[in-house]
Amino acid sequence: MMELLRTVLPRLPLSTCTACRIGTYVSFQRVRYVHKEANNTRIQKVIQVFENPSPHPRPTADAAEVLHSNKRTYGSSPKLSNNIEANLCKYPTLLKDESATANTIAVINLMHSNLGLGLNGIIGLVGRCPEIYSLNCNELVKRIESLRRIKLQGTRLQKAISRTPHILLMDEFQISVATRFLIEKLDFTMAELPELFLNAPNVLLDPPGITEEKYQYLFFTMGMKNQNEFSKQGVLQHSLTHIRTRHVFLLRRGQFQLATKTGSTTIKNPVIHRIVCNSDSIFCRDVAQCQLNEFKLFKKMLVQEDRVRRQDINDDETPDDSAQLADKFLKEMSTS
Repeated sequence: MMELLRTVLPRLPLSTCTACRIGTYVSFQRVRYVHKEANNTRIQKVIQVFENPSPHPRPTADAAEVLHSNKRTYGSSPKLSNNIEANLCKYPTLLKDESATANTIAVINLMHSNLGLGLNGIIGLVGRCPEIYSLNCNELVKRIESLRRIKLQGTRLQKAISRTPHILLMDEFQISVATRFLIEKLDFTMAELPELFLNAPNVLLDPPGITEEKYQYLFFTMGMKNQNEFSKQGVLQHSLTHIRTRHVFLLRRGQFQLATKTGSTTIKNPVIHRIVCNSDSIFCRDVAQCQLNEFKLFKKMLVQEDRVRRQDINDDETPDDSAQLADKFLKEMSTS
């Protein structure tokens, strides 16, 4: 005890007498203990959902199939309790009072019974999108059913939510608007949408203009004509900057050619999804066949080049030609 006091007392103001300093420390520790006990009580209630699970509503056929195939058990284990406690402590608003704690427990039950998510899936959602656990359960059920109506069912729904959990924050109207845009503007069919939402669920969340810009770049500039590839390969999950950077890199190295009006090229272009849907290291090794450092340097140069180009357009009514723009870019590079 004396060792602890020697450690803590010097942190209090020097003008405070020893007795007052000891009293202040003891009072602080008492308040801290009471707060910690209250928070632990709420966490233990959530842990009991798994250690002593209450009867859940009967899972859907798809969820029951997944639960049976995974053979998950939700018995008592120290690791389970520690995982839940560690993750929930990061988001105190989920346990701020009895009402919030009860809602968090109800949502955890719902995610397990309705979607068939296991412990790791539920903990992952807490970390990536804690707002889900603040939703009303009835509203959450409506949103899940809205996703099922656009053919996201069973394991597809699980994977889509695991990849982009924020789609559960979309209401029925927002999902309807996004679906209508993809069908009417980008010519996707209802049969292609489930694969699209599975491989690129962000198209539900992204503004329509961003999705359309990526689609047009892939279709017109890179020549991706097969509509099936958009839905099955997941190219729309990446940003336009990511897609354009890799495309321009290959263009300038002579490893990609724009097709003529007849659709022909003098070289065989790499498959587009291999260009877009890989890490930088795999892209450099298998597609560009270059050093990773070379590609990293190119990305930095392209950012500066785009900045010079935008500045030139903003400053002058008539943009400079290629030679003048190159001179400005070299000057920018030399000063940076």
